Amino acid sequence: MCAATLTVELLARMETLPLERVPSMLEAIAAVEQDVGSEIGVAHPAVATTPEFRAYDGAVNALQVALQQGRERDELLNAQERVSEAARVLSTLVLEPPVADSGVAGSSVTVTTEGDRATVTLDASGSAAYGERDIVGYRWDKRL
Repeated sequence: MCAATLTVELLARMETLPLERVPSMLEAIAAVEQDVGSEIGVAHPAVATTPEFRAYDGAVNALQVALQQGRERDELLNAQERVSEAARVLSTLVLEPPVADSGVAGSSVTVTTEGDRATVTLDASGSAAYGERDIVGYRWDKRL
């Protein structure tokens, strides 16, 4: 849950935030959530077809409908909580780390040398990031 959402929920449930201000604050948060969903759909088209994305998009739409219908404070806060949970689940998918593939069976390759020098060619062209994203860098470690 983002800090803004958590703050609104906390203040609203403690009745510190005036009841009439809750919908407008949640409308602003819902607009941001809608924009984020659109940006994810454009930047990561493969993600936009997943059940996790559809759940997030559906939760955002349900919150917007609840706001348009003038639902009670607790219903609105519960709808926003469902958006936050769907966003958390979606983030685990969007932020999934790339899969390394050295082209050799197993996860690591050991090079044994006679002496202190060796020439090794490293090729990670078989590696892939989720959703056909580009891998922008590789890192290998040398262990003695």
